[in-house]
Amino acid sequence: MKSIAIIAEFNPFHTGHAHLISQVRQAAGPDAAIVIIMSGAFVQRGEPAFFDKWHRAVWALSSAAGFATGGVTLASRLGCQGLACGVENGTAEDFLALARCAHSLPDREKEGPKETAGREQTEYLLAASPEKGRLLEQPNALLAFEYAKALLNQDRPLAFWPFPRQGHHGDTELGPAFA
Repeated sequence: MKSIAIIAEFNPFHTGHAHLISQVRQAAGPDAAIVIIMSGAFVQRGEPAFFDKWHRAVWALSSAAGFATGGVTLASRLGCQGLACGVENGTAEDFLALARCAHSLPDREKEGPKETAGREQTEYLLAASPEKGRLLEQPNALLAFEYAKALLNQDRPLAFWPFPRQGHHGDTELGPAFA
């Protein structure tokens, strides 16, 4: 049976999340299992989760890279064939190309304080591929980039399925479409 993982916070679950699951269901087919991998008592951005840790499970308080690596590793060990996520813009190949480019960084640019290393990596990626590098300005695309990097490090590759999200991260307006 085909299984597709979604690493999620769903904090709280809303219709945008339902839309992502619906897109995955449509792409994967009616017989595929959709595996939701969730964080603990806190979500990746440091906020308390609405539901307790016993209803959730991932490397939640880590950096985006640690969060992604933990979730992708778990998806792979669970035998999933793919990983899906929502993004503002970009395709699987865009994120995988950026990830391959990041893997080619000289070692000195991979080390050092997190802030400096992240800034140098972003500058390097913008110089190497300005159009794709601009994707990293969006929060969900930045996490998708970390997923792509983690996917490249797996012994057993997973397909990468980024789907366009509805709305924008941080929207403060709640309309009837996003209850």
